[in-house]
Amino acid sequence: MQESELEIRSIFAAEDFGAAFTPELQAQEERLRKAAEQLQNM
Repeated sequence: MQESELEIRSIFAAEDFGAAFTPELQAQEERLRKAAEQLQNM
């Protein structure tokens, strides 16, 4: 099997969504980020 490299890049930033990115959605995104980091560190 051949090794390969995967690069993950941001496509959008929070600022791109303006008022649609409500404080509630911001909090939800932060919770998801923390959960993903915890899974990655397992």
